Amino acid sequence: MPKMMTTQFSRFIHLTTTRVMMGASKSNLAKLRKKTGYPFGNCKKALEVNNNDLEKAEKWLEDQAKALGWSKAMKMESRNTPQGLVGIAWDKQYAAMVEVNCETDFVSKNDRFQKLVDIVARTCLHHSKTDNPSPKSISKVMLEGEEMGKLLAADQQSLSDHVVKNIAMVGERLVLRRAALVSAQPSLQLSALTHPVTGASANNTSFLGKYGAVLIYSSASRDDRTASLAKQLCQHVIGMNPTKIEPSPDDPAPAPVKPVERERAVGTGDGEEEEGETVEPGGGEEETVMMRQTFLLDADRTVADVVAEGNIKVEDFVRFECGEGLNPESEEVAAKVAQAGG
Repeated sequence: MPKMMTTQFSRFIHLTTTRVMMGASKSNLAKLRKKTGYPFGNCKKALEVNNNDLEKAEKWLEDQAKALGWSKAMKMESRNTPQGLVGIAWDKQYAAMVEVNCETDFVSKNDRFQKLVDIVARTCLHHSKTDNPSPKSISKVMLEGEEMGKLLAADQQSLSDHVVKNIAMVGERLVLRRAALVSAQPSLQLSALTHPVTGASANNTSFLGKYGAVLIYSSASRDDRTASLAKQLCQHVIGMNPTKIEPSPDDPAPAPVKPVERERAVGTGDGEEEEGETVEPGGGEEETVMMRQTFLLDADRTVADVVAEGNIKVEDFVRFECGEGLNPESEEVAAKVAQAGG
């Protein structure tokens, strides 16, 4: 073959191979971006240093994010985390309610953060089912953040590792604060609710919100009407924040039910108003004992009236409010944190 033809043929082979490699690289780049959610530049770098090997590139990204996350986490230890979300994963006789905190409300609305809370809730639910496979009674186990962090998610990475990876990406301190693992024998039923409903998507199977409640109840009926009433009782627990179900034997008799004043309507900013979410009841035992409280959805009846009419008995409940007991930062400080971006 003449030298010129040999050169042209070699150039053709080189260009064809380059185009094929570029096509494969772009395809893998799109796959890596979709699977991991990491930025375009990071995924491109991962493929370059791993010869376009998708599996190795993914592991490289995970290792880089973990290393960066731990470094950032150490630097952010003194930052307050008054914001975040409550998440509830629920399956038949089991429920896991978790709280994961962040620095700003902006990050709590981030899809990545919401996915993290979903992973934490589902991991805690799996742990509860594995740890107590056949509940014979009502069980409420509280986990602190350090205990939660040791649990392994479905991908066999610890929840602590999931948190630090997200710290690297969102640029804020994130904290596993607490979890309530609830289980009950098959004769009882569970209901759960978060408020407001947040982050509902096909990717998140947990309930997410700023408030959460898990209710354990007994009823002869297992129909939609009973399940709906149980949801309303979860709403009541969230809105009225009872501390116990029944009064103590030596508590005085309840006062007559009085109409309650709902919290002043809150403007939405577009000229419309929304009804407030909390209700201010009268003083005394009605403020803390669930059965004596005025029912959140009907000011003319007590909770005792409602459960008697619905043939349902509240056995127990757990309520979380995101950030309760923490000292929230001022809006000015929170704004500075958001601007600093880590």
